[in-house]
Amino acid sequence: MHKPCGVAAIPGRGMQDFDSLLDRLSEQYGQRLFTVHRLDKDTSGVIVFAKQQMLTGH
Repeated sequence: MHKPCGVAAIPGRGMQDFDSLLDRLSEQYGQRLFTVHRLDKDTSGVIVFAKQQMLTGH
């Protein structure tokens, strides 16, 4: 999916619930998702999430 600039990919310290793309997508799809890689908050681009942790490689 495309992550826009200014949106956090994953929750950080002090962030409220659903402030990150990971939180928003997990809520939207009703299941826990896992990051395959990360992008900085100020970076836009393609980001990949997995439905199973074993697919993330970490």
